[in-house]
Order: sequence, then structure tokens, then C-alpha cells
Amino acid sequence: FPSHDRMDGKLSDTCQILNMLNAKYIVVSRNDEPIVNSHANGNVWFVNDVSKVNSTNKELLGLGKLNTKTQAIVDVTKAPFAISAHYTTDSLDAISMTKYATKEITYHSKSSHKGFAVFSEIYYPEGWNCYVDGKQIETFRANYVLRAAKIKKGKHQVEWKFEPKAFHRQLMLGLEEQN
Repeated sequence: FPSHDRMDGKLSDTCQILNMLNAKYIVVSRNDEPIVNSHANGNVWFVNDVSKVNSTNKELLGLGKLNTKTQAIVDVTKAPFAISAHYTTDSLDAISMTKYATKEITYHSKSSHKGFAVFSEIYYPEGWNCYVDGKQIETFRANYVLRAAKIKKGKHQVEWKFEPKAFHRQLMLGLEEQN
């Protein structure tokens, strides 16, 4: 686990795992004030480089070697499609959260390049679906625990919706019983 080194009252930028989890405040001990983590990655970001590995263990062990702001690691045996090792980004490329609700999170993406987006949300494929401009897309896990998606160049609305099949089946069964 990352060290808890302090630098001028702030958490050291060596805590890449905490940064990718968007941990904005860190409590080191009960007696200390929370440390503001100014290095947190945010809700979503584009990365330039993707380390491709062939096992979950290699993905987990590789986390400590990444700059999570610009790099990601993916177990390609679990990815539903081919992933490039490099993605171009520039200072004008942006992706940001515009709405957060319990069962739906919306982002706006603007890029002149196809992008590899990492979302600071726990990967849970049993119900979370991703839509770009209303069309469902394939997603995958990155950095062992986070959601990731390839986003085409241009301006897009990206939505994550919680739509578990079991919940909808149970809801439909309940409606049938009422009738």
C-alpha cells in the first residue's frame, strides 16, 4: 500500500492508488486532521499509455508502478476487445462528470482523438451499463478495480446506468402478481 509521506502538510504524490480512487481527504490517525490530497485524479480522466498484462495478479501487482494520471493497466484476457498500448491526448481533450445520481452518472467528453477513459468508479459489470450518445458500448476493467471505456473522438455524452437484470426481473414478477 502507498506510503503516507507528508509534503508541506499534503499527501505525497507517490500515493497513486489513492489518487486513482479519487481520495480527496486522507486520515492517517485519529488524532490528526485529515490531509487534503491535491493529487487526486478526479472522477474521470483520459490516459496515454496502457500496460497490457495477461493475468489479474499482474494487473494488481503493476498498480504500484503506474502514474495513474497518464497510465492504466489492463488484464487483456478479461477485455472484450483489442486495446491499444498508446492513446494520444492533448491539452484540449477533456472528459468530466456533469451529473451524479444513485443509478446514473453522466459525463461530457470532448476530444480530437479516440480516448481511453478511466472512471473513478468501482467496476461492477452485473448491472452497470455504459452508453455513448444513447448507444450501449462495451466496457472493461482497468487498474484492477476501476471502470474503463474507449471513447471515440468528438463531443459525446457518456452515461453509466445501473440496470441490473435481476432487479428488473423481480420488479416485473411483482407487477404480474399485483394484476
